[in-house]
Amino acid sequence: MTTNLPAAAQQRALDAAQQRELLRQKVLARKAEGAAPSVSYSGALYMRFNGNDGSLTLGKNNQSIPADQLFVVPLEGIKWGYIEWVSKRPSGQERMIKMVDGHMPSPPAGVLMKGSKPKRAMDGWGECIVVELHGMNGELDGIRCEWPMHSQGGQEAARKLAAGMFDRMEADLAHVNVIVKLRTDSYFNKEYSRTVYYPVFDVVGHTDGLSVSWVQDEASEAASVLD
Repeated sequence: MTTNLPAAAQQRALDAAQQRELLRQKVLARKAEGAAPSVSYSGALYMRFNGNDGSLTLGKNNQSIPADQLFVVPLEGIKWGYIEWVSKRPSGQERMIKMVDGHMPSPPAGVLMKGSKPKRAMDGWGECIVVELHGMNGELDGIRCEWPMHSQGGQEAARKLAAGMFDRMEADLAHVNVIVKLRTDSYFNKEYSRTVYYPVFDVVGHTDGLSVSWVQDEASEAASVLD
C-alpha cells in the first residue's frame, strides 16, 4: 500500500491503531469478567480545550477551571466513536459507544472523512473520544461535565487514562474510577512551526463511585510527603 504521509505521521497512525486494538482486547476481557457498575446521568456542562494556547474552559460562558479542582472520571463514562462535522461544527449525528462495550464503531460507509486530503476537509466524519467528569470539590462540586476529545493529543490522553483504569481492574476492582487533576503540556510542531498544547490527566486517587470516599494514589501520596 502506498501513502503520501511522512514517516512520522505514518508511525503515529500505526501507534494509534495499536492503542485502539490493545484497548479493544482489554475491553472484551473485562466485559467477560464483569465490568464496573453502570452509571446514568442527565445534563452536563461541556469542556473546551484550545490547542493553540492550552486554555481549558467550561460551559457557554467559558468558565475557567481552578488548578486545584478535582474530578471523578467513571470508567463507564468514557465513550469513543465518530461524529459528523458540518460547517466546522458537530452536526449532532454520531456513532458512539461506551468504551467498556467493546470495539470502536466505524463511521458510515462512503462518507467524507474530516481531515481528508487533498484539502484537509474541515467537514465530514471524525474520530472522537468523550470523557465524563464529575467535580468533587470547590465551586464545581457535584457538577457533571463532558469533554469531547477531537484532537490527536486529547485522544491519546483519554486512551492512556482509560488503559490505566482497565489495568486497575486487575488489582482493585472496587476502586476503578479515577480522581484526576487537569493540566496542559506542549511541544513544538516543526511541520507548522508553532507550539501545540495537549491535555494531561494527573491521576491522584481512585474511588468506587462518585463519592468523596477514595483511595489516594501512591505516586500522589509520595509527592505530598516530599512537598
